[in-house]
Amino acid sequence: MQLIECHNASAWDAWLSAQPGAEFLQSWQWGEFQQSVGKDVIRLQMVEGEEILGQWQGIAHPIGGGMSYLYLPRVSSIDPSFQPLL
Repeated sequence: MQLIECHNASAWDAWLSAQPGAEFLQSWQWGEFQQSVGKDVIRLQMVEGEEILGQWQGIAHPIGGGMSYLYLPRVSSIDPSFQPLL
């Protein structure tokens, strides 16, 4: 299992749209809008081989002093069959 940064808009939205309760705030387009207003966006996917197990889009918000926090709006984008190792 790996956590990778995603740069493929069609793969991102295809996986998201297949999830029940998919949120627009996790869509590629929302991230593009955030970038257009100057925010840094990171898109992460948890993959095993070619299979995407989950994905999360985060938007960085500066808080001063050279620090930022990463906001993950309406994150529910994980495959319900995913069982993390305990």
